[in-house]
This record gives sequence, C-alpha cells and structure tokens, in this order.
Amino acid sequence: MKTFVCLFIAFISSALTSLAQVTLDSATVKCQYLFTYQEDSTNAESKKSEAAILLIGKNISRFSTLNTLKADSVRAMIAKEREKHGKDYAMGLISSIPKTDFDFIIYKNYSTNQLTVVDKIFKNEYIFQEKNPELNWTIKSDKKTIAGYTCQKAIGSFSGRTYEAWFTTDIPIGEGPYKFSGLPGLIIAIEDTQHYFSFKLTSLVKPKIKQPITLAKDKKITTTRKDFDKGVQYYNDNFFEVTEAQGVTFDQNNAEFNRMIQEERKSRNNFIEKN
Repeated sequence: MKTFVCLFIAFISSALTSLAQVTLDSATVKCQYLFTYQEDSTNAESKKSEAAILLIGKNISRFSTLNTLKADSVRAMIAKEREKHGKDYAMGLISSIPKTDFDFIIYKNYSTNQLTVVDKIFKNEYIFQEKNPELNWTIKSDKKTIAGYTCQKAIGSFSGRTYEAWFTTDIPIGEGPYKFSGLPGLIIAIEDTQHYFSFKLTSLVKPKIKQPITLAKDKKITTTRKDFDKGVQYYNDNFFEVTEAQGVTFDQNNAEFNRMIQEERKSRNNFIEKN
C-alpha cells in the first residue's frame, strides 16, 4: 500500500533493519508476467502496469511484483552496508529501493495446500495464512497461441470475479500468477471478464543456477486474513490516526494535502479481491 511519495520517508527505519533471509525452496522455473490493473473502476484511463515474478520450486512458489522482489535484495544490501559503514551511509541508499503499488508476497505450499501471505499496512508488515482458493475451473475447447505456447481456455471464479484463463500443457505445472492455480498446466494469461485485472506471461526461463525462494526474517506481525482486512479498512478510514500512531505527523490543516488524500482514496476503489 502506498499513498504518496512524501510517505516514503516513513519506510526508512524498516529498510535499515537486519534482513536475514530464510530459504524455503529453490526455483526451477521463473516466470515474468505483465500485471495490468485498473485502479478506479469508474475510469478506464486509470489503468497501470507492473512486471510481476512467479518463482516455482518443487514444494513452494513465490509471487510478487518484480520491484517487490528487487526491493528485498536492496534492503538486504542496505542492512549489510549499515553494519559496515553506519546508519548515515545506509540512509543515502534508501532512494535506490524500487517502488511498487503492491507490497504483497504470496507463497503457495503444495504439500499443505496453504498460502502464506506477507503484506503491509503503512509501515507495519504482516504475515498470515489462508487456504489455497478453489476456483472451480471449467475447461473449454478453445485454443490459441500466446507467448509462443499453445494454450487452452478455462473459466473460473475467484473472490467475486469471473476469470478467463489460458493455460498450456507444454508446461505441465498447475501454477499461475497471484493466487491462481489448479489447471493441468501453467497459466500463461488470465483476465477477469470486466477487464480490470490481467496477467500475461512475458518470459519463462529455467535457471541454470536454481534461484532461492526466500522469506525475510525481519519482524512481522502474525495475524489472520480477516483481521488484516479489518486493518486495511481501518487504515483507509483513519489515515491520519494510523500514520501518527506510527510516528509520522502531517499538517491536517493543510487543505491541499487533505484534498490529495481524498482524491487518491476515491480513485483507488478497485481491488483484485472483492470479498
């Protein structure tokens, strides 16, 4: 979650903490997708795009935006530089942390059929588990070539939206971007029927050197999906109260700033999960 660039300073303290990584698995397949999303459901011009990365291991996968993946590496580097050269030197590297509109990291555990989700509410980072969703796929006979792969169509539902997916049995892995999975092959492209959210494969490689699938061991707040959603709603409804409680103070009498906050809240009304 991001509000404005002026809030970025709030993340400095967390970026300077130790970021030891625990390795959960090693990726044998690395997929990059173009993630396109419409922030404002009433404005088709509000569409944006980010690159996203799916790392697929034997037992676990990891999905996030590309910049979230890069940010983990940069923060780990900053933590090392802080140990070597001190806090002031490390703070000079903060601007090199990539920006993203989405902080979530989604781990799928194949043996437990559980998702582990890491996400943020302002400065606080949370971790929770939920069951891998059942999308009730209906496989169709339609076929077409996407990104060089022969794909077959499937229709499924997820969190209040209907999705059209195209999967390929050329890559017989029942995986896909975000929380999508459960088809007889890799999901190459998927989009909801209202054309608000889409993922399309842009590259697929099998690394010669297996890429580690890691989880940062920095302090996270363990919660549930239900309580996390409540926290998101509370943050959205009580922006100044939450930010001030976490040590960031704004001039609430600044009419222009308040107007910007209200406009952004109004425009960011479209969420990939409706329920």
